[in-house]
Amino acid sequence: MIRKILLDIDILYEIWIQKFKKVFEKKLEFCKELYNLDIEYWRHEKSIKSGNTHVFIRLRKPVRPEIYHEILYCLGEDHRRLMWSYKRYLCKGKILDFFYRYRFELKKKT
Repeated sequence: MIRKILLDIDILYEIWIQKFKKVFEKKLEFCKELYNLDIEYWRHEKSIKSGNTHVFIRLRKPVRPEIYHEILYCLGEDHRRLMWSYKRYLCKGKILDFFYRYRFELKKKT
């Protein structure tokens, strides 16, 4: 379950503040209603490395990983980054299961 959401928005911070912050706030309200999110707080800051925008959201009630990825998409996370994150989520269980079974089979043989 996930309570912290980090968005890495590939728009320079100053431009995001001037042009897109109000749009983001509307998207956040939409997601809040759609997923029944209980937001404790959210904040934004300028990335030190790239100068782009980082948005941090803290939820009072955690959400499932599947919903987490939908929220990221809804709020404008970079699609390529989002797809890699989702693929990691889908594979993690299978990889852990594979290693667990492999380890179990090794113990069985010895």
